Amino acid sequence: MEKIYTLVNQALVAYSPPGSGFDSPVPSGSSIDTGRKFKDLPTTIATLFNFIIGVAAVVFVILLMVGGITYLTGAGNEEQVNKSKKLMIDSIIGLVVVLAAWAIGTYVLNAFGYSVS
Repeated sequence: MEKIYTLVNQALVAYSPPGSGFDSPVPSGSSIDTGRKFKDLPTTIATLFNFIIGVAAVVFVILLMVGGITYLTGAGNEEQVNKSKKLMIDSIIGLVVVLAAWAIGTYVLNAFGYSVS
């Protein structure tokens, strides 16, 4: 098992760009600092808030792109064009809701003293 660990570690060090986190080997038996994003409750809440808002925004942007592609490939099919228009409008509304949730959530978390950055 130690040989596999050493081989993988050497491969990561050899084939990773500088600053990627894999550019310096970690000796076996030592502890690894993961950046401690979940070290206390305020940091955990801020990290989860940012993650959830980010995922929701990405989902709505993808839906907007799917609607746009469907609209472009509709080529005169009224039913498909109407469905794609509705999908694009709904995804824009979703993005606005996510933006409002981010603004309200950031305000509330800052009011309680949680730093959202």
